[in-house]
Amino acid sequence: MVIVTAAFSRNRWQRPPAADRTSAEQATVAVLPFVVRGPAEANYLRAGLVELISRGLDGAGDVRPVDPRFVLRTVTDSSDVDDEARGYALAQDLGAQQFVLGNVSVTAGALRLSASLYERSPVLRRVVAASVDGRPDELLGLVDRLTTQLLAARTSRYRTGATDIASLSTRSLPALKAFLTGQAYRQSARYAEALEAFQDAVRLDSTFALAWYGLSNTADWASHGELVLPAAREAARYSGRLTEHDRLLTQAYLAWREDRVLAAERMYSLLVHSYPDDAESWYQLGELYFHHNSRRGRSFAEARKPFEEVRKVVPGDREALMHLIRIALRTGSRREVDSLTALALSEHPGPDEHEIRAIRAYALDDPAGKAAALRELSTASGVTLSVVAWRVSMYALDLIGADRILRLGTSPERPIALQAPARHARAFVLAGLGQLQEADQALQWLDHYGETSRGGLTTRATLVLGLPTPPPGPDIERLYSRLDSAARIDLAGADVNDSTFAFEAACFAGLAAAQAGQDGRALKWVDRLVGVRTPQGAADRARVCTGSIRARMDLRRGRVARALDILLSHRSDRVPEGTFDILDRFTIAEALFSLRRDEEAAQWFTAMAQRGFEELPFMAPSERRLGQLAERRGDRAAALSHYRRFTELWAHADPGLAAQVDSVRARLAFLDSSLARSLRGSPAGTATPGR
Repeated sequence: MVIVTAAFSRNRWQRPPAADRTSAEQATVAVLPFVVRGPAEANYLRAGLVELISRGLDGAGDVRPVDPRFVLRTVTDSSDVDDEARGYALAQDLGAQQFVLGNVSVTAGALRLSASLYERSPVLRRVVAASVDGRPDELLGLVDRLTTQLLAARTSRYRTGATDIASLSTRSLPALKAFLTGQAYRQSARYAEALEAFQDAVRLDSTFALAWYGLSNTADWASHGELVLPAAREAARYSGRLTEHDRLLTQAYLAWREDRVLAAERMYSLLVHSYPDDAESWYQLGELYFHHNSRRGRSFAEARKPFEEVRKVVPGDREALMHLIRIALRTGSRREVDSLTALALSEHPGPDEHEIRAIRAYALDDPAGKAAALRELSTASGVTLSVVAWRVSMYALDLIGADRILRLGTSPERPIALQAPARHARAFVLAGLGQLQEADQALQWLDHYGETSRGGLTTRATLVLGLPTPPPGPDIERLYSRLDSAARIDLAGADVNDSTFAFEAACFAGLAAAQAGQDGRALKWVDRLVGVRTPQGAADRARVCTGSIRARMDLRRGRVARALDILLSHRSDRVPEGTFDILDRFTIAEALFSLRRDEEAAQWFTAMAQRGFEELPFMAPSERRLGQLAERRGDRAAALSHYRRFTELWAHADPGLAAQVDSVRARLAFLDSSLARSLRGSPAGTATPGR
């Protein structure tokens, strides 16, 4: 056991080999012998504090203390290490990018420890000066406090949002070490491990506001959405111990997570104006634009500037780079996509390399890259396949490629339960290709397997109620019957999963009744949903849902302007997430088109397919409308682009959609011939775009 322990100790503390020193030095800290002023019996602290503080620093995020024994062997004389120049030279010899110089003052009944953390390059600078006071018998506690202050200063390497030492709001060294470990894991895209570290931090100090904040952020990336809002609320709850800046940061984040989008935007805008080098606030503003703009009829590409600002302040920030790649896929050039994806693969090799390689191959239409991506993904989980297919379809705009990826997850060799994520996602992709019958077959498969039938039912409702051509009456009646049955539980007495599903079923049932012209049924669901308080957040969602039901009743009566007013009024500030949200957004766009509010309509149609799989069925219909809007304003080139995109998406659509496809092809032919005539100098002629 002694041999194993000694070997482990050497591995942790040893100086990196010369070949590896450049990268390892970036997180290596040398604690140099302290200068002791006091009685001779206190001289043990000269070397003792090297050991104690080095052990305190060890394991905190990416910090790698130099072995204290190696330090003491290098500093061979007994003279004081009390100036920066000598500290710099010793740190360089020790292979450390950072070093600590310290002093001990011992008087009768009093002990003061002081230390400064320095960084060697690009220029020598003092990062922080820290000091603690107490009694000699409180030595270990004082060392913990001093080490905590030194570690806190290092958080500026990450997007913690902390602006000074006190703002970290914890006096627990173990909690701080767990927090910094979580930050380091997060920077490396190791989100599961980061989440565990942040959970350790709040377990060790339940009032650690910024650890709660980190937990909420990471839970989103680690696919633990159930933790995001509770953790954000805990961060805000304990924000009273933070600086003014960091209190505003946690409040803005909570506003975003509670769907108070305008309030969040105002607070983040204030933060980046007041603190232009605040990478965390820039990042969260980018997140807000990226994920919420489409729900407000705005482009997610507004997030480009915030994420670029993050990369200016923290050049190695992976999350900002990944968002910039996705924006470039939709709005940038091939050269930009090529450059950014190559940068991501060289900067950050890690767990999401398969995603980067896949979207790069499909975006650049690289046959060899596509084949390699499919081979690499052949053994991936259904969830992983769904995520990669989502990015390929939504950002690389390759739905056929996304379908090929998802089919890897539906092979008969896979256990049936593990096929569900890919089959569910595939239903949306197929609908996006206009292949509604095959999408329905995917949903029928889901209907046979337990919990997955819930997702299948709400997906079917989204597809049926959002169809570009009105579904037959019997289809809506069958759907209504299933929704009615699913919604017949006591929302207040059910668990969160049952109540969430029942709530969504009730909303869809009301929408189906309204669309079928059965106002009595529709109003029954309005009455039931009014006053609902469960599941969490249901009151706001019920407000939006009942408004949506009433709006559809108005649309059937031809009261388009009134319906539009209802739908837009629910988006004035709080925009709650909901499965039915995509239906409302498309309805808003269609109403604006009908009222010839063309500029607004174009914004909403452009923002239709920017978030998730459920938006794919609306991608082609939106391209058709955008083509018609372009014709209305006389932009022939834009009309051709949108119409071509529509015909590419629905090239193999179901026969029931043939009339729409033929109509767009006719417009394409007319515009192409018109363009040819104009190039020859002949009159272009006129024609009316499809309605």
